[in-house]
Amino acid sequence: LINVTDVYKSFRVRPDTLDRVDLHSKEKESFSALPGDVIFNRSSLVKEGVGHTCLVPENKEEMVFECHLMRTRPNPKTLNSAYLNRYCLSPFGRNYLMSRSQTTTMTTLNQTGLNKMPIPLPDIIEQCDFSDMIDRIDELKESTISKVESSQSLQKLLINQVFS
Repeated sequence: LINVTDVYKSFRVRPDTLDRVDLHSKEKESFSALPGDVIFNRSSLVKEGVGHTCLVPENKEEMVFECHLMRTRPNPKTLNSAYLNRYCLSPFGRNYLMSRSQTTTMTTLNQTGLNKMPIPLPDIIEQCDFSDMIDRIDELKESTISKVESSQSLQKLLINQVFS
């Protein structure tokens, strides 16, 4: 089950962190999340949280999303899912989504506002190339952060050994 909090954890849904639930076939049909779907947060207590997105990856298990989320299923011939997700997370996409949201006690975004979102559409090959390039940058960023954290741990260990 993809919950609201899962949308904020990563660019892609992380299946290993999801809760497992039993559902009726009607619920599965209505709330299925297939690989390539982009999941949107439809409501948030803070305006900046609304419209946040996450990509559904390939997975062995079926996935469904909860009622505070919305799904879009792009046509893979014209719109790459990763490209759409990256665009929605960009300052341009975020500004659009927040401008279409409504605030009373909570900030909400409806499917109509989402469906009217203008998306720059280079050809599908360029969309895939762009998404792949950003994925590589994210991987390098995560690798660099991990190496810095390891270096800091080693530094602390060495300092403790020298001054103990």
